Amino acid sequence: MRYRRSTTPGTTYFFAVFTYRQRAMLCEPDTVALLREAFATVKQRHPFRIDAAVSLPDHLHAIWALPVPHLSIFRKGIAFLDFPSMSCTIVSMNVVADTNIFLASALDEPEKQQIIELTVGSHIVAPAILPYEIGNALTALVKRHRLSAEEAKAAFQSTRNIPVKLIHPDIPQSLEIAFQFNLYAYDAYFLQCAQSFKCPFITLDRRAKEVAKALNIVVLE
Repeated sequence: MRYRRSTTPGTTYFFAVFTYRQRAMLCEPDTVALLREAFATVKQRHPFRIDAAVSLPDHLHAIWALPVPHLSIFRKGIAFLDFPSMSCTIVSMNVVADTNIFLASALDEPEKQQIIELTVGSHIVAPAILPYEIGNALTALVKRHRLSAEEAKAAFQSTRNIPVKLIHPDIPQSLEIAFQFNLYAYDAYFLQCAQSFKCPFITLDRRAKEVAKALNIVVLE
């Protein structure tokens, strides 16, 4: 692709900006406030005219007019992009993580690096049953002779070192999800939390991904 950087006064530019991995976060109240602040700050530093702008969940479109001959639209665009990029570390997105995400991270499974990349800078959220689910999964691995008891204890301790906010799911709503999609209740708890809090969901389970998408939950993958 060839980029053209024009500095002609009065030139009008249309462009689109997408979030990293097209995460649906631009319409969240905190992010909208940041975008408004970013526009105002950059316009104050580098005056230009906004003819139109629209923000969608994972990208925004804008039409800018460039009145100053010595400052390229590229420079303004970078200044605008840098501002929310730095600020978004303060208002990080919440992500509901399934039990298998914690286990894959603690046990250094091949998916660990991708999990880190998908969740970097995010606040991890999970239903309050998470520690019990992790304990149950680890004992199952010991019973199948895939882990020793000592390895399971070490893995559990590793999961406790992962920052996570535990929340209480709505059990009646979770049961509705479980009955509708023929799931176990403990799987539905994670999906209900993501649906209720309007958070993206990350899991290694194919069926959970399918149900999440059917519930219009954003799946990180």
